[in-house]
Amino acid sequence: MNDFLSSLYKDCSPAQWHELIPRLWWYRIYTTNIDDVVENSYQAGGVQQLVPIIHLHPYPDQDMWFRKVPCIHLHGSVLDFSEGLTFTFEDFAMQTTAVNPWYQAPVDDMLTKSFMFVGTRIKEVLWPQ
Repeated sequence: MNDFLSSLYKDCSPAQWHELIPRLWWYRIYTTNIDDVVENSYQAGGVQQLVPIIHLHPYPDQDMWFRKVPCIHLHGSVLDFSEGLTFTFEDFAMQTTAVNPWYQAPVDDMLTKSFMFVGTRIKEVLWPQ
């Protein structure tokens, strides 16, 4: 299954609008996508260094000089299958029952900061509709 998913979602070519992301300063980038499009948009460089974080990785300190921007894959990533993937509502329910600071972080950030969120809209109580 991992090989099949990698063939679909790894080494993805960024769309033209993705090329704008590395040119801007971000506090954090969140995505529910499991592909590597955001990472690949930074291949040519950017104003910040991208640091991919898979949803279960530890919560690092924020770079106070904003030289680095974390890209948090909230539903897993083809870059690291060991963290698991979230595809179904059942998978999502399991994610929300575990303590995960990355699920609270976007809620907190939405209130006070600008950030990039790449992915689909989820109908759940944590996200405003």
